[in-house]
Amino acid sequence: MDQLPQEIIDRIAAFLPEDKQEMAEPATAPEQAVTAKKRFSIIKNIASKVHRIHGQDRQQQQGETLPQPPTKFWTRADAATISYRWQRAVEPVVYSKLTLGYSGIAKLKHALERRPERRSYLRSLTVVLALTHEHRTYIGIKDALPPLFEALSSEKDKSSVELTLRFEAADHDLRHSTRQGMVFDRIHSKALGDIACVKRLDFTPLAPNTEKERRNVLQLHLVEQASLIQHFPNLQSVRWYFTESESQAIRNAARDAFGKYLEANLPKIRGLTQFSLTLSLGVLGIRIQAPSGVGADSYEALYQRLHTATQHATDLSYSGVVSPSFFKTNNDDNDDERIWPSLRNLTVGLALLSPAGQWYFDGDFSLIDFDTPLDWRPRYATLQEGQHDGIFDEHPFWFRELPVEDAMLPLLSAFAGLVERQPVLETARLVARRGAGQAPPWAVCYLAPGKTCFWVDENDMDMEKPRVWFVTGRWRPKEELVRQFRRAGKGAGHGDNVSIIYWSMLDAPVRI
Repeated sequence: MDQLPQEIIDRIAAFLPEDKQEMAEPATAPEQAVTAKKRFSIIKNIASKVHRIHGQDRQQQQGETLPQPPTKFWTRADAATISYRWQRAVEPVVYSKLTLGYSGIAKLKHALERRPERRSYLRSLTVVLALTHEHRTYIGIKDALPPLFEALSSEKDKSSVELTLRFEAADHDLRHSTRQGMVFDRIHSKALGDIACVKRLDFTPLAPNTEKERRNVLQLHLVEQASLIQHFPNLQSVRWYFTESESQAIRNAARDAFGKYLEANLPKIRGLTQFSLTLSLGVLGIRIQAPSGVGADSYEALYQRLHTATQHATDLSYSGVVSPSFFKTNNDDNDDERIWPSLRNLTVGLALLSPAGQWYFDGDFSLIDFDTPLDWRPRYATLQEGQHDGIFDEHPFWFRELPVEDAMLPLLSAFAGLVERQPVLETARLVARRGAGQAPPWAVCYLAPGKTCFWVDENDMDMEKPRVWFVTGRWRPKEELVRQFRRAGKGAGHGDNVSIIYWSMLDAPVRI
């Protein structure tokens, strides 16, 4: 294989499987077996046979099973050991996407020190840090991050890395002591340097498959997530993720502290222009159906602080509890004052509960998901008519289709005002996942001329115009709301040439 041209080797390396592959034991040819036996003396063969038979008889008497040889696995990193030419082809592929723990970080540090050019191969790095009692102090968590910073810190590093930072509990005690969000003990920890190569920082935890995995997932406190960005001087994009606490006082305090920190520090970091924030309700939505339980004042204060902190944003995504205040400032009667004047793309994942404790949709809300994750995608290809009635193939899809207009119409009106004022806006999406992941979405999307998105199934209808899509099932917007959206894109110079499109997802889209 080493005789192949380098171009062919590079192409083969790109298609090597990412996961480890089980290796089957090669069959031994009869003539090879005969040749191998001749290498051993008669005495060794007899002794080996007697020992084997005696061992099998003893295991059968004791009811034991014969030991199986350990399974061998092959990874694409093994291909790098074939020759230097294969190493040169395989290493950029392997280092471009890594998932490491503490032991892997130590190996990565050693590998980068041996060959500094490997730094340029790094693209996507997911770090899963298993914390033990040794990391825990009476203040918080100590020395959890220094190994990572020691491995990646380099002032001369010009590479571009997407870093996903996750934590899990290796000890049971940490599950309970950090349930409200981990904080760092900076008094007893080593000082952190700067990592210049990270351009995108993601705190989204791994979605667990079992209850045990769910309990082991640890999340970093919101303020700690915000404060870490100061150690990444070239950061361009950040994705914060936090699951709300069961205690209302703790929920409100976390949001308030997070908003104040962003308001004081984020405007100084002008290179950071892409923001994503998820405040997941989880099962709390069932318990907090009153305004006091949701924390309305805390959310309203957070929206205004986000406006101030992210004024220079070009891309903004938010998933959580939303009110009309999210889309406007306190002085939006002044047309000269705009939030996010540089914003090009906006995505809002709507939680089904408003800050005022109102449901955005009508119907039964038992056993459903209240959040709309930012990475959730609709399944239009498998959508069938029975799903609109809540029952498909005798299985209930716990989603709601008809909005409570007293709660939804003010929100849509504020959204219409935002897409009217923005000067460079290209896409804006307000999306709700109505329960099960297989249920169709409920979405209102603004698309500038020439733009489309997966929420409208990549439809190119009226592409030459600014468009507002109502992907809203059986609910069709009334004339007053349509009139407000006809001004969409006015701030970007598109005039009144707006196409309003309604799509039930079962019938063909129609202009209204």
